[in-house]
Amino acid sequence: MGSYRFSKSRHFVLLFVVLLLGSLVVYVVVDHIHESELENQSNHLESANKRASIEFSESLDRFVYLMSGVRAYLKYAETFPSQNELFDFVNYQLQGLNNNDSLIISFIDRDHIFRYSFNRTKVNPSQLVGHSVREFRDSASLARIEVAMQDEKFHMFSATNLVEGWVGIPLHFGVVRNNELIGYIAAIIDFKAIIDPIYNLESSSEFIFKFQIDDKEFDREIAYDGSMIHHTRKDSLFYKNYQVSEEAYVYTEFRRYNLTFKIGTAYIDTNEKSRNIDLLIYGWYVLIVLFVSYSLYRLVRFHQLNDSLKESVDMIEFQKTKLDIQNEELNKLNATKDKFFSIIGHDLKGPLTSISSIVSLWNRKSLDPDQTDEIMGKLGTATLGASKLLDNLLQWSLVNTGHIKWNPEVVKLSKLVDEVLFQLGASASSKQIRLVRNIEQEIQLEGDRNMLSTVVRNLVSNAIKFSKSNSEVTVTCKRSDDFISVKVSDQGEGFTEEEKNTLFQLGQGPVEVRAESGTGLGLILVKEFVSRHKGTISIESEKGMGTTFEIQFPVKN
Repeated sequence: MGSYRFSKSRHFVLLFVVLLLGSLVVYVVVDHIHESELENQSNHLESANKRASIEFSESLDRFVYLMSGVRAYLKYAETFPSQNELFDFVNYQLQGLNNNDSLIISFIDRDHIFRYSFNRTKVNPSQLVGHSVREFRDSASLARIEVAMQDEKFHMFSATNLVEGWVGIPLHFGVVRNNELIGYIAAIIDFKAIIDPIYNLESSSEFIFKFQIDDKEFDREIAYDGSMIHHTRKDSLFYKNYQVSEEAYVYTEFRRYNLTFKIGTAYIDTNEKSRNIDLLIYGWYVLIVLFVSYSLYRLVRFHQLNDSLKESVDMIEFQKTKLDIQNEELNKLNATKDKFFSIIGHDLKGPLTSISSIVSLWNRKSLDPDQTDEIMGKLGTATLGASKLLDNLLQWSLVNTGHIKWNPEVVKLSKLVDEVLFQLGASASSKQIRLVRNIEQEIQLEGDRNMLSTVVRNLVSNAIKFSKSNSEVTVTCKRSDDFISVKVSDQGEGFTEEEKNTLFQLGQGPVEVRAESGTGLGLILVKEFVSRHKGTISIESEKGMGTTFEIQFPVKN
């Protein structure tokens, strides 16, 4: 027992070292990923803000370009155009630009009286003709207009709320005929037409935007300049609808047409990607820790069993009082043990090597994103195979050490079979195998539920393993006067008579000559648990014709 305790202590020290190193590696990896992600997010945010500023500026230029045509038309026409002539010209210009946005153009004389006013579809839509600008503007605004109308240059004013129910941005220029100032043009475009192209940019859904003109904020529905709002609509993408701090914004400021524009951009949620990456890394780390811990526990348990066996051998050799038949049985037990550990070592090596390779690729970031699903599938298959082997090993060890408990109860076979088929559904689906149940619903059996579940699960699992793709595995349960019958049938390759004779011998079954490898431990457990229920197990199989395992349990009065 001293060597066992030393070995156990050594294993726990090794586990502690592995967990410590693993924690350091995970911390370094997560920290590096966070730094890289923050840098990428910053660059992406700067790029998005720059694209938004460029699109905003280009939208303003398109508006000014339209009005440049109007200014040239008014200046060089032989006679000053009538309202209808100017209306037709503007619509011609807009058709060429494929612009369907709200737009109002007015010609106002030097006394600030509206002479022309029209939109895309209607002349004098707001009944402004004949009215004075003084009715709508305060003295400060009129003073700015007086300055703007003195030349033919473009003068743009800050966005404001219009009585028409939208946010407009005015553009003025003086109209000169024969070197005489006769009035000015006031053109107002719906500012939504300036902002919408920004929201239509690719990846704009990741960001929120803040817009300012001369320190006054506005969105697509409202100018927050203190003017009266003539509608109740709200812009769902207004930046104040989001809980984002001021430090999260980057800004671009530029001056165009005597106005200062400022555009801010921020992420709607900067932490979502980081959270997902952290969860993935820590999730895999926890799974690896659990697997390593469980494997170490099983290894310690193996050493304990081995030491107990050696003590028994030493005791037998020391007493030298046992009969020859006992010595012969002991030799067989030792041979079986050696064969068992050889098989287990071989079967565990494959899944553990696969898991180790995948983890190594993950740590080196060598996984191709397109292959992630395939690699994860292989990892799941390897883990499931190792888990099944260790579960059978636990059951086998409990049986052979006499520690397995007998807990009889009334078991409903239909429910038990459904639970097993559900557990093995993914394994069957991976080979396109259909799981079919043919069960009389009212069949009940008195026995140990865990043992019966292990029996059915091992038989169905083996049937899936040795079945061809696109085939069926059928579980049939029937009751007669004397017996309850459970059959598991597959459409695999079947067995020869010689193979059938070795099915229930550890390491000697035909599984070693098939494409699928295994220890044969599952069938040994099946036979043991069936015997404990005073039942029998038989096999019907022909090479190339599939296999049917049938278990018969006696019906108790």
